Amino acid sequence: MDSPPKSRRSKPVSWPRGRRDGEVPPDRSRSSDRAPAAGRCGSGRGRGGGDRRGGFRTAPDPSSAEPISFAAVSCQAWRYRDVNDDGFETYRTLDSMEPDFFVHTGDIVYLDQGLLRARSVEVAREHWRRLYSLPLLRQFHSHTPSYFLKDDHDVGDNDSYPGTRYGNLRFEDGVEVFHEHNPTGDVP
Repeated sequence: MDSPPKSRRSKPVSWPRGRRDGEVPPDRSRSSDRAPAAGRCGSGRGRGGGDRRGGFRTAPDPSSAEPISFAAVSCQAWRYRDVNDDGFETYRTLDSMEPDFFVHTGDIVYLDQGLLRARSVEVAREHWRRLYSLPLLRQFHSHTPSYFLKDDHDVGDNDSYPGTRYGNLRFEDGVEVFHEHNPTGDVP
């Protein structure tokens, strides 16, 4: 049985056992296609099912005065990796800070840069897969609640907007690929 993780807070942390609700079809590389189940704010932390190790935390109850911390980054291009094949030193630093949540404000993958420019849906998916296979990013995101905002380079080339194309990659295709790797629902 897994032991509960240590918390930087003085109160104990509870990790209820998770369950697997289904498999993602191989032709869609989404992490999940469903919005999170409704639950109480501040209902605790949990572990996902399956072979991958990670966890999640729910937001504190809105009426609580519990302090929170968060981190935000923007513009992480593959070419700026600074820890060999492990990723970005920034994520090691952020991990040591143990933020309550993380926000990436866009320009996450830069589909229009690198040796293989993402001018098709298949190559766009490869850009996302490659970036989020980096060990430092996987470690950080395995236990840090994260929110992602899309920007132009995440869905096409510089200054992409609805109706534009980057090779065979339509803006709308780029948005779909973004959602495949960052599932979001209608409710923020």
